[in-house]
Amino acid sequence: MINELSVLEEWLRGFIEKRNGNPEGDETIFIESECMRIGNAIRMHVYHLKNDQKNVSAAIEFYQAGIKNLSDHAYAILNGSSHSAIKAKLTKEQIKMIELFLLNLNMLFDHLKDNYYGYLNFTIDVPETYKKQFSADNRQTIDNLIEKFSQRNISEELTRILEDYLNSKINFTIRSLHDMEYLKSVSSALGKLLDNDESEDFEKQITTELIYLNFNCLHFIRYYISKIQKSYDDVDSYEDELKEAILAAKEMRQEQVRPDWAFDIQAPNLKQVLSKAIDEEIYCLKKLQKNYNKRVYQPQAAAGLSRFYFKVSITIDQLIFFFRLMIETGTLIAKKKDDVYEFISRHIGTNNKDDLSKGNMRNKYSKPHPKTVLRVKSLLLDMLRILNERYLTVS
Repeated sequence: MINELSVLEEWLRGFIEKRNGNPEGDETIFIESECMRIGNAIRMHVYHLKNDQKNVSAAIEFYQAGIKNLSDHAYAILNGSSHSAIKAKLTKEQIKMIELFLLNLNMLFDHLKDNYYGYLNFTIDVPETYKKQFSADNRQTIDNLIEKFSQRNISEELTRILEDYLNSKINFTIRSLHDMEYLKSVSSALGKLLDNDESEDFEKQITTELIYLNFNCLHFIRYYISKIQKSYDDVDSYEDELKEAILAAKEMRQEQVRPDWAFDIQAPNLKQVLSKAIDEEIYCLKKLQKNYNKRVYQPQAAAGLSRFYFKVSITIDQLIFFFRLMIETGTLIAKKKDDVYEFISRHIGTNNKDDLSKGNMRNKYSKPHPKTVLRVKSLLLDMLRILNERYLTVS
C-alpha cells in the first residue's frame, strides 16, 4: 500500500532539520495543496478497491493510523515533548506553520470521517490535536447540559453519575472515535430531553435513553440496581413490591437498544444486565412472600379459615370509602392505614375481583370519586331505613 503521507512526512522532517527554505506563503500553499492531493488519492484508492469491504476498511485504517502518527509527531515538536532543543529555537512564524500543518491534518482526518464513516476503525486512538479540537468544540454544550440538570427533578446520585461522565470525557479520557461519537450521542439525547419542558417522569425518560444507547457504565448499573432493591424491613406481604418488580421486568423487555453501540464495547449489554437484576429481585420477592404466607396463613388454614373468608357486593372504591368513614369517625382504630389495607387485601374479596393491592387502595383512599361518595351515601341511607323499620319500630 502506497504511503500517500510520505511527502508530508518528508516536509516535516526537513522543517525540523531546517532544510526547507520556502517562503511562508509557499509553505502554506504547499501544505494545503498536499492535503487536498492526499484526499483525492485516498478517493481513487478506494475506488479501485471496488467496494471490497475488507480491503477498503484496511486502507482507511492505514490512513487513520498514518495521520495520527504524523500529527502526534508534529504536536510533540510544538509542545516540547519531542526534540525539545528544536522547540526552544522555533520562531513565532515556525510555530504558526506547525499549527497550520496540524490544522490541515485535522481537516484530512475529517475527510476520512465525512466520506468513509462506515469503514473507519472506531477503537484506535485519534490524533491529540483532534481530541483537543473536539473538546473545545463541545465544551460549551456539555457545560450547558450540566447546568440544566440542576433545574430538573433528578436524583442527586444520577446527576452526579452523568456529570462525572460528561466532564471526565470532555476533559481527560477521550481516546478514540468511538469515545467521541458516543459522547455526542449521549449529550444529544440528554439535550433533547432537557429542552422538552413537557417531560414529566424525566428520570424514567433518561433511563430509557441510556438503555437505548447501552450506557453500560458500572456506576449507572449500581445506581439502577439500588433503586429496585428496596428495604423490606417494614413490608408485610410483599404483594405490591412483587407487582412493581414484575411490571419493571415487562417494561425492560420492551426497551429498544441501538445495535453495536455501547459505553464500553467489551462489557455486557446494559439491558441484559438490568433484566437479570430485576429477575433476581422477582425471585427473591417470591421467596420472601412464600415464607410470609407460610408464617401467616398456615396457622389460619389449620384452624379452618380461608384466606378470603368473605366477599362484599360493593366495589373496592366503595369498600375503601366505608373504611375511611369508620376511621374518621373513630369507629375503626388502627395504628396505621397500611394495616387496614393489609387486612382487606388478605381477608375480603369483591364480586368483581377488583385489584386489592395496597398501592391501589392507597389511591382509592386518598382520592374518593364523587360517584363513590354518592353511592356510599345511598347505601348508608338504606341501612338507616332498615334500622328504622326493623329495629326502632314500636311494638
